[in-house]
Amino acid sequence: MTLVPKGRIIMGMTEKFSNAIEARKYLDSLQKQIRSLSFNPDMRKLWANIVPMVDELSTIEVRCRQRNNWQAADDYRAKMQESCNMIEKYILLLTLMEPEGN
Repeated sequence: MTLVPKGRIIMGMTEKFSNAIEARKYLDSLQKQIRSLSFNPDMRKLWANIVPMVDELSTIEVRCRQRNNWQAADDYRAKMQESCNMIEKYILLLTLMEPEGN
């Protein structure tokens, strides 16, 4: 993520979503990956903690659109990106820990 002087975010390779609609689709894809894990109860809790953040992002985006100031949405989106990156790392780790033959 690259910040320009006014705090606006330029989308790069590491960003998974740029608005609440894309975030919802991305979290749905994460949920599909979590369902395939054998250690999914703990991962489902982590995923469930991030789902309300999408609703909050949507609310923040509406307020930012009304004020024509996107700083708050950019900050919150960056926070969500960090949480999603953590979940992705856990999914990868748990996938590698899966016993062979499953």
